[in-house]
Amino acid sequence: MNSRLQLYPLPRIGIILILGIVFGDCLRPFIPSFVWLLCVLVGLVAYFLSQRQSLLQSSILLICVFFLGSWLVQVHEDNRNFIDTNTEITYQAVVASKPIAHERVTTFDLLVITDKEPLKVKASLLHTSHETGSLPSLGSGLTVHSRIKPITPFVSSSRFDYVRWAQVHGYRGQTFIYDEKWQQTKVSLASLSWLQRTRLKALEWRERLLHSLVVKGKDSSAASVMAAMALGDKSGLDKTTQSVFSLTGASHVLALSGLHLGILYAVLMMLFPRRRMRAWSQTMVILVVWTYVLLTGFPTSLVRSATMFTIMGLVSLTYRSSVSLNTLALSAIIMLVANPLSLWDIGFQLSFASVFSILLIFQWLDSWGLMFRSTVQKGIATFVVLPIAAQIGTFPLVLYHFGQFSCYFLMSNLVAVPATMFILVGTMMSFVTLPLPWLHSYVFQLLAGVVDMLQRYLSWVASLPYATFTEIKLSSLQVMLIYLLIASLFGIVHHVFKALENGKTLKTLGLERAKTMYG
Repeated sequence: MNSRLQLYPLPRIGIILILGIVFGDCLRPFIPSFVWLLCVLVGLVAYFLSQRQSLLQSSILLICVFFLGSWLVQVHEDNRNFIDTNTEITYQAVVASKPIAHERVTTFDLLVITDKEPLKVKASLLHTSHETGSLPSLGSGLTVHSRIKPITPFVSSSRFDYVRWAQVHGYRGQTFIYDEKWQQTKVSLASLSWLQRTRLKALEWRERLLHSLVVKGKDSSAASVMAAMALGDKSGLDKTTQSVFSLTGASHVLALSGLHLGILYAVLMMLFPRRRMRAWSQTMVILVVWTYVLLTGFPTSLVRSATMFTIMGLVSLTYRSSVSLNTLALSAIIMLVANPLSLWDIGFQLSFASVFSILLIFQWLDSWGLMFRSTVQKGIATFVVLPIAAQIGTFPLVLYHFGQFSCYFLMSNLVAVPATMFILVGTMMSFVTLPLPWLHSYVFQLLAGVVDMLQRYLSWVASLPYATFTEIKLSSLQVMLIYLLIASLFGIVHHVFKALENGKTLKTLGLERAKTMYG
């Protein structure tokens, strides 16, 4: 048992780091950050003084990781405190996201220019006398007179913590800009970091591609679905479409995530040679993956997934298994060290829970010979097993955060996942064919037909009796107990299969011995 645990050192480090982050977050009001840093330094000294005692040295290293997590989370929280200007002030800012117009309010992100680093603020702009064409656009500079105040929670039946979500994503406050208290002006971007300037430029490129879909699709919902699946823009989705995808358990295909990047990664791996020029192929695939992340504006979900695929690609160059618990744990460790607050990001939790569940179940099925061996059969089995495995790993978190469970998620995903693959790849092809209007039109019409069929199918699934259970409320303890129950059932099934295999082996040995004795 111990030798098996030694094969997976990184998951243990990842778990200890997570415990340290949670512990440091809880004790933040009582213990300052420098105390945790001091504990880390003392632990490192003890680590080097205990070189001859490997067990003690390993224990001290894990304790240092625990203290490191506590220190990192407090440092990040101190740097991301919400600000309050108390009164209205005049400042310059840059529009950092696509403005989304509602009935009388337009919402967008602002990067407020300061003497130090820019402050990311959520802005709501009241427009009464301004025409729609005069509203600010992505990348435009503004001179604003308003009050910036801390982000406040909104009332919701779910457990979604909006304040924590804002803190995780780097927001320092919110502001409401009244009419006639803003004007467009030229603002210097010199104070923005290279990454922020690159992200703005990438989002402008994305807007041009989105414009091609809007022009081609006009007001069709198909264009909105394609924009969401391929470029992560959900502003054009109507409430009916979002509701259908949510009720059927297929809403994850509308939000850019590891699924979309996994599809892109798989297609690229088929296009590039893997046996010859292995290093060159992996380098090109990783470059294309990060180019796609850049094009979509560096969303957190894709940065997380791209980091994981980059590690997988580098590990594959050593001719080891590129997808393993160690790879997954290393990705989590890197992201948590970079931003410990990611631990409270719902996307982070769901992403790693689903991949962890998929890895365990696929490895278990493969070890017991329950997966088909031919490529076609294995591909079909994957489409069936993958959504089940992902759902097993994530449904307790979905129940906790959203209070909703889709009973026919398997029926939905068996169609939605392949359709997403076709729509994502097809939308990318439609962008490539923009210089050829006739071919672009043909590709768009084909994709629109696929989107329409997918929506009709999901609408039918949503209309089935008992399609969704809502208003489910679970506590943190209940979620942990559910995961403990899943692990227990998994262990029981594993031991049953092991006992059956041992019985079969003993029976085979008995028959062979009988043949030897009696000829």
